[in-house]
Amino acid sequence: MDFRSYDSSVKANNGYCSARESGDEAAIRDIAGKYAGKSQDEMMAEVKRHADKMKADGSYNPAQIEEMYAKLAPMLDEGQKQKLDAVMKMLRG
Repeated sequence: MDFRSYDSSVKANNGYCSARESGDEAAIRDIAGKYAGKSQDEMMAEVKRHADKMKADGSYNPAQIEEMYAKLAPMLDEGQKQKLDAVMKMLRG
């Protein structure tokens, strides 16, 4: 791949170095798009509602939630990490 092709693929992928995304990255991007424009309270209520539903139907997987946290936390600034920590506290409790 030459630089021009590489540069085009980065621009086409919103600044990411690869045009390919892992399943986790695509899922995170989809979730972020779904909740764009919602208030923090609306998002927290939706996360709680979804988690409660998963717990009720037996599909809630705490290990998977912790894995998601471990992947997301290093990419966040301090304020975002505090918000994620609040979500995790709610999910753990």
